[in-house]
Amino acid sequence: MNLTRLGHLLKRQVQLPALLTLWLVQAPLIYALPAVVLSNSWRHLLDVPKSLINPNYATEQLTIIVFVCIAQFGITAPIRRPDEKNGRATPTFLRLASSALTLGLLISAACTALGVFLWNMFISRAVNDQTGVMIAASLCPAISLPVYFVLRRRWRNGVGVEVSLLLAGAMVGLMVSAASTAFLAGVELVGWKLPDGRMMVGLLVTPCVAWIVATPLLWSFAKNKPPETMLARLANRLFIGTLIEGIAILPIDVMVRRKTGCYCTEGTFFSFVTLSTAALLCLGPAVVLVPAARRRQRLIDGCCPVCGYDMTSTRNLPSCPECGSGWRAEDSASVS
Repeated sequence: MNLTRLGHLLKRQVQLPALLTLWLVQAPLIYALPAVVLSNSWRHLLDVPKSLINPNYATEQLTIIVFVCIAQFGITAPIRRPDEKNGRATPTFLRLASSALTLGLLISAACTALGVFLWNMFISRAVNDQTGVMIAASLCPAISLPVYFVLRRRWRNGVGVEVSLLLAGAMVGLMVSAASTAFLAGVELVGWKLPDGRMMVGLLVTPCVAWIVATPLLWSFAKNKPPETMLARLANRLFIGTLIEGIAILPIDVMVRRKTGCYCTEGTFFSFVTLSTAALLCLGPAVVLVPAARRRQRLIDGCCPVCGYDMTSTRNLPSCPECGSGWRAEDSASVS
């Protein structure tokens, strides 16, 4: 693919330029975050560089980075380009593939979580997080391939918001999981004895149950709303919710760190890992969807989607007289 075709692709795919910039910034953060969070003291913080070059750690984090980027692109798939006048976005290969991989990731992660929980409960042999990540990653392609063909058939008339809402429901599940594990950690601080396996329930079973409950509620919230506006509001509220929940959990986390010497097995550690995952997944769509929703509204209101120039009295012009782009520039290029 030459640079001209690449530039044309970036221009037509509204979400790609903003997401590419975000991915360059967030990739180092995702890679280093677990190693930093695990540091329970300044002495442990000095061991972070060793963790970053560990092959097992690198494999796990790079896998997570790839799937986070795919999920962020998948949740923004219903965004329409400025030249798309239909009610739904055109089902291009990138949109279908990212949505199929996102749905495959959600299903494989849920199956892995429930499978690990049952394995630990009945076999009594723990499965570590690296093994869980690799199992989910191996299941994802096998699930995504048939999902792709189902979506291509289902979205023949335009990209729907089903996958985006399912991912948003999964983010709600992660937030509920973070709250439950932090609550269990707080209960242990006051000296109450909890049954074995309670952290596994909060970490693996609770998000799946919350996902099932939250998705129909989100579906009712999304009815009869433009996809850009609806997804922008949803992504913003979920992102703000993760920040508020993280601030609320922080005092419990400080007390837990003071009382334990092995922080990686504590509930607040799992809370911050799940919250950071939800926040990163919501951040990409929030960054992309807000300007996309505004651009779409400007187009509907008769303004240039790029600079906001009022085109009400000059709707027949092929391009904006103020900035020379946007409006019907794409249509004009196709006609000529």
